[in-house]
Amino acid sequence: MNGSAGLVFNGIENGDLSDSYLFQLKPYAGRYRVIRKNEHSGDEWTHLTE
Repeated sequence: MNGSAGLVFNGIENGDLSDSYLFQLKPYAGRYRVIRKNEHSGDEWTHLTE
């Protein structure tokens, strides 16, 4: 009941991985989120949805 499921996918820029995205579902809570991490800049995960 407290679990989640999701999909992680990446972008490729000039042959290198540049960004990672996570689409996460929390079905029992009726919630989802999309977050992004930029590996080149070293930024932490950025929330793209509220």
